[in-house]
Amino acid sequence: MSLLLRPILPLRWNAATWLILPVAVLMVMAAHGNTVDGNRAPLWDGLVALSASGFIVTLPVLAAAAAWEGARMSRAAVDRFPSNRTRVRVLWGRVWPFFLCSFLGHSVALVSVIDHSGLPVSGYPNPLLIVGFLSMVTVTIGCGVALGTVIHPTLSIPLAALALYQWMARPLFDGNNVSWRHITGDSLWSVGDSPYYVVDVRAIIAPTLVAVAVAVVACLALALHFRPLKFLVGSVIVGTSIFCAVLVCAGVSANPTSPRPDSALVCSGKTPQVCLWPEQIAENSSTENTLRQAYARAASIIRLPDSVTVGGNANETLNLRFPLRAGAIQLQFALGTAIGNWVSCGVEPADNTSYRARLEVLLAARLVTGVPPGAALPEAVGNSGEASQVATAAVASPLPFSTPEQAIPKLQQAITIRTCR
Repeated sequence: MSLLLRPILPLRWNAATWLILPVAVLMVMAAHGNTVDGNRAPLWDGLVALSASGFIVTLPVLAAAAAWEGARMSRAAVDRFPSNRTRVRVLWGRVWPFFLCSFLGHSVALVSVIDHSGLPVSGYPNPLLIVGFLSMVTVTIGCGVALGTVIHPTLSIPLAALALYQWMARPLFDGNNVSWRHITGDSLWSVGDSPYYVVDVRAIIAPTLVAVAVAVVACLALALHFRPLKFLVGSVIVGTSIFCAVLVCAGVSANPTSPRPDSALVCSGKTPQVCLWPEQIAENSSTENTLRQAYARAASIIRLPDSVTVGGNANETLNLRFPLRAGAIQLQFALGTAIGNWVSCGVEPADNTSYRARLEVLLAARLVTGVPPGAALPEAVGNSGEASQVATAAVASPLPFSTPEQAIPKLQQAITIRTCR
């Protein structure tokens, strides 16, 4: 076995060994309620993020155990080893079981979530997301070891647990301090809900900077002999890393995601060219055919762009969105909405009157793509935002048509007065 993996003491004496089972149980309990909606297909990033939600409970426990291990190292006079390389090897020999413990706990929780939500049909976990969670664990272990090295165990153990709990939990209760949530890594639990977005790399860099700083401080806590100097140097290093992390994650929204690059799209065919995310194709092989049939019905009435895509935002492209497990009506509804938005040039209505006109165009486009009249209004597919606007602006009087034949003149009229050619 490599020297880097060989514990300095037998593994049975390491605090992390005794925590493997409790950590796994706590992780499963925390993740048990975080399941994917039955109408949505599971995504790898979402499952990995949900299964890590138990960190808010387990990381403070690991921090307390790491503080105890740091106190044991201090009593063993590890700081008197002749070389820094030896000290780092000794430190790694003491802390790697903590990483193993957190990995096993997260893995068991992930298996539990997959068992409830189902296995994703394609793709793989985002390595950046794993790096983010690894950074959270590194901060936990490094903080515990550093505190255990410089403070007596009677204080360092409860202080490590309390400090980590405040570090992890406080951002969840402070909705205004978004940057803190990114620095701690808490925001990563909310990613992975949609194939249209990927995790923002800045939300990974921020906790990684703090993790590297805390790891350096933990090593210095063993290397430096003068205790006040340990506090001073450690505070400067960690404070600088937090300041840099704040600058890095400035501008990142509360949900740390960014639009998925169009390079991930899978495109096929001509007139129209249909571009979908790989997960949409793998989840339902008939998605493209359904969209082509709906497009053909609408294209027989009005001229349409030659591209249908779930990405990008070009003017002469039909941009649509739909869930992974969308049925035929949902796909037709999404394409009809994209056609209506394209005919309306994507301009948001300014008042109820203009919204009424916009709604008539949307309804006409949905009907001609094959959506049944009873499902053409937004409440039929769960679009609560549009449904609320319909309730206030559009149901004051009955719509002038309810069949595709009646909707054709409205759509043809709208295309003739389209201004954003």
